[in-house]
Amino acid sequence: EAAAGAPNVEFRGRVATPELVQLTHGRPRLRLRRRGGFGIATVEAQACGTPVIAFGKGGARDIVIPGETGSFFDTQSADSIIAAVEAFDGLSIAPAACRANAERFSHAAFRAAMRRVVEEAMR
Repeated sequence: EAAAGAPNVEFRGRVATPELVQLTHGRPRLRLRRRGGFGIATVEAQACGTPVIAFGKGGARDIVIPGETGSFFDTQSADSIIAAVEAFDGLSIAPAACRANAERFSHAAFRAAMRRVVEEAMR
């Protein structure tokens, strides 16, 4: 609500996947998630080559690589978010690094990890 009317903030609601890819490609995405959990939207953003500025709790900590694929803010306060965005502006994050990071969570990576666990358990 506080950002309503700001020139650099746009509320879109639900958008179709092709439009979402076009809107987010190469642009930082700010995640204001309150709860933990995996954070599939964070991985989806990374898969599109989009760096993520995320609340540094929960699943985001397992997904975002600080300085390489995005950054974190520590508290859900305006000052913390502003500081994170300002720090992010000084980073040079390659979309390819974000996409490669997202591959860690692909179906193929999951299957390979599960296969290793099962093989290890059977020894």
